Amino acid sequence: MSKNGSNLITNILKEAESYTSFDIIESYIEAGQDLSNLPVQPLYVAIKSLPTETVANALEKFSPKQRQVFLDLDLWRKDDIDPDSFSFWIDVYSKCTDDTIKSEFLNSAEFSLFLKGRMSMWTFDVEDPEYPDHDYYFLTEDNLLLFEFEEDYPYIPEVRQFIADLYTEHGVEGAYQFLFKVIAEGFLSMQEEEYRFKKHRLNDLGFVDYYDALELCNPFPSLSHINLFLNKKESTTPELDLESRNQCLDKNALIAFKDQVDDLSEEIAKIDSKERLSYLQFNFTRLINSSLTIEDALKDGALAMTRIGKKTLNNLQLGFSYLREFTKTEGIEKFNEQGLFNSFDFVEVFNIGHSLILFEQKRVKKALASTDFNSENETFLGEVLGNILDEIFSEPPMFISNKVDNKKVNVNSFENLLSVQGDISLMVGLLPFAKGFFTTFKELENSGKIMDDYYLNFGVSDIDFEALLLSTFINFANGVVLDGESGKIGLSVTELKNFSKNVMASPLELTTKIDEFTSSFGLNQVHQINEYFKALITYHLSGYDINNLSDEEFRHVGGPLLLNNRDN
Repeated sequence: MSKNGSNLITNILKEAESYTSFDIIESYIEAGQDLSNLPVQPLYVAIKSLPTETVANALEKFSPKQRQVFLDLDLWRKDDIDPDSFSFWIDVYSKCTDDTIKSEFLNSAEFSLFLKGRMSMWTFDVEDPEYPDHDYYFLTEDNLLLFEFEEDYPYIPEVRQFIADLYTEHGVEGAYQFLFKVIAEGFLSMQEEEYRFKKHRLNDLGFVDYYDALELCNPFPSLSHINLFLNKKESTTPELDLESRNQCLDKNALIAFKDQVDDLSEEIAKIDSKERLSYLQFNFTRLINSSLTIEDALKDGALAMTRIGKKTLNNLQLGFSYLREFTKTEGIEKFNEQGLFNSFDFVEVFNIGHSLILFEQKRVKKALASTDFNSENETFLGEVLGNILDEIFSEPPMFISNKVDNKKVNVNSFENLLSVQGDISLMVGLLPFAKGFFTTFKELENSGKIMDDYYLNFGVSDIDFEALLLSTFINFANGVVLDGESGKIGLSVTELKNFSKNVMASPLELTTKIDEFTSSFGLNQVHQINEYFKALITYHLSGYDINNLSDEEFRHVGGPLLLNNRDN
């Protein structure tokens, strides 16, 4: 077993923590130490949190490639240059006292794209001048070019000085030619060309372009596609250059992994090949960066990176758990000694977990759409189903292991996946019934047949599927004939007390009544329906001494609809 393999992820975490301490980065900068050999991502995250004066003084300590990659990371959104993202760097380079480094920025394609994206630039004829009808412009020192800008743009003095610096560096004729070329070239063609260069530069360092990230984190179309992929998988290990290996991540993207990777590390420990371990380290970095890129979390800061890290870990754990279960069930022996990570990399394992979650979320979305439930009316489903719905779409998804106490666990294992699949099957089975209740309820509401003062513990706007279903069930359990003719919606306090004394107090009687009710109304085909009814009753009615409550106290009892005619 490889000691290095068992520590691969924990070493990545330790390295990230050492590089992403702002105090350490600042101490490096203040001490004037060379930063050119430090990994780019933690440096980028660190300097974005430092004052621009500090960053300006530190620019000379970075390599030209590092300075370029900082811009590559910060100035783009997907495949478009983002002029609004330049403010930080305009401020930084305006405070830079090293003319060579400042020139590097002013002559860059990024600065040209900034001018095209932020300014309107025109040639200017001194003999036949045409000025804008506002004061938000300036002329170059040769009076041959005019720059228009927005009224509230705060960095005009800095930009104007940059243009003057170009004239100082290139001379009047050279600067004019440089800027005229910027004016003449099409913005989209300039952007497209620079995007290609930017993409390759970032790829070399383990960063991932937005569209490459989408392709990399591409879910499988179906479970059968996953299983086919697993059966046919063979081990391949691409070669890496030295620079690709010398990268690490920001600690905020990895916080979720701390003390949570023992199973993964144990499996990686089976690998003896240093080349394979190096590739897995690079692949892990690439996976995290892809996840960050898709949601632009690197720019959004620590909280966003931490959230994405949790989601990524969850999908990795689920994919790994499914992979182990599948190979065990299918009797695939070759992975026992070689280890799963000798054939599969982190991205592939992540995509398995990611896909398994998406399959279940799609199942829920399809069922909701087919029954006309959406964000505007899904609160009608009630708290138990509503909580299940909320948690399956949370990041990371959760399974509510105890519906009464709302205890939750991550859907990060095959066992928990089966559990949440059970909850989803329950929801899918109940939705057609919920739709029927909703339709009837709305008809009664619109016709004025139910009103707020009819009920002791509900306003009409608060009535939901659970309240209607429980009311119907309790009436049934009490022997009320539900023939659809009485029009009774709800029950009296006395009837609730009878139910509590005669049915709730006896687990056997409660189970019998649930069985009879679900069979009578066709609910017995719904997955886990008995457990759902028991959860509803416990959730809404446990904790009350129902038979000894005062009439006023029943106003605060949830669950079934209690009629205001309390003596009936």
